Amino acid sequence: MRSLVVGQLASAVLLSFATLAVAAPFGNGSFESGTNPGSYTPLNTGDNSSITGWLVGGAPGNGIDYIGSLWQPSDGSRSIDLNGTNLNTNSSVGSISQTFDTVAGVQYQVQFDLSGNPYGGPATKTLTASAAANSQPFSYTIGANTLANMMWQSNTFNFIATGASTTLTFASTTLNSNFGPALDNVRVSAVTPEPASMALWLLAAGAVTVVARRRQRVAA
Repeated sequence: MRSLVVGQLASAVLLSFATLAVAAPFGNGSFESGTNPGSYTPLNTGDNSSITGWLVGGAPGNGIDYIGSLWQPSDGSRSIDLNGTNLNTNSSVGSISQTFDTVAGVQYQVQFDLSGNPYGGPATKTLTASAAANSQPFSYTIGANTLANMMWQSNTFNFIATGASTTLTFASTTLNSNFGPALDNVRVSAVTPEPASMALWLLAAGAVTVVARRRQRVAA
């Protein structure tokens, strides 16, 4: 009986590592699924249907621009400007968020591509990425960017999930402008433990098995 329990424990350990290697069920990171934005379409705060899986946030009257053919995307054919146009010019900062399944205690890595709307200032566009109480600022400074070459840059940040679901949010902090940070190609994946850490777990499981078997022989 004890051998069976220990065997189940060892199997659970192995299964946990297999689970860690699987990406979180996160979707539509390049914003390809949703209403056709044409060149671009302003989306208001509270919109949860125009971009599949994503919720537009920000103060009332704010929002984002859903970008289509206006400029070169990083991936696919669509992207986001986190500062909406035709909205509140004085405080047009918006946000976009998605809630997805996670495993509590597991570390995840978020990767995304960042650029900036080249139509107007400020030259440096800023945003904050946040998930599971972890928040990190990012910035992008316009250089030789053009609509045909947005010169996207890759960024990453990590968080440790605290529950069965996590909300990932990208929020502009570029104030008093309709020309904000551009976002595309968002990916989320679980961080696989280092081989050394995995070996320690397997050794520990093996040690538990050996001890249990010795105790079983002594008891017999």
